[in-house]
Amino acid sequence: CKTKVGALISKRTVEIGRDMAEQIIARDPTGLQKTRYGLLGDVYREMRTNLLRPVVIVDYEREAYLHPVEDVRITFDMSLRSGLSSVDLFNRQLPTVCPHDRNVEILEVKFNNYLPGYIAGLLRGVEAERSAVSKYVLCRRFEPLG
Repeated sequence: CKTKVGALISKRTVEIGRDMAEQIIARDPTGLQKTRYGLLGDVYREMRTNLLRPVVIVDYEREAYLHPVEDVRITFDMSLRSGLSSVDLFNRQLPTVCPHDRNVEILEVKFNNYLPGYIAGLLRGVEAERSAVSKYVLCRRFEPLG
């Protein structure tokens, strides 16, 4: 679960088994409220009160690096694919498509207070567009409006 308050982003995760994943995919939150994980209780509440449901598969390959100075996290997200409107997560034959018009890699650079100059210098030669990229939003672009 990713939460953004102003410029601060926090993430909470919990590992679940395939049975529970299939239950959530089937839009059945029964039992989530009884687990010892608060995050699953939150998912239960969202599925019941706000009709939260799975809508798209977002698939990509990630190459990640961590530098201890200022906790710099650099990730390359490659081969972004959308499962279109399918949520058939365990179907190995599921057709997917690239949501980009061209082959693009998503470079994310995150840090705490400042980006060390020697890392900023390395990035100066990179042809890039500075923007907030939502892989989720990109992968939903094929859905019909309405």
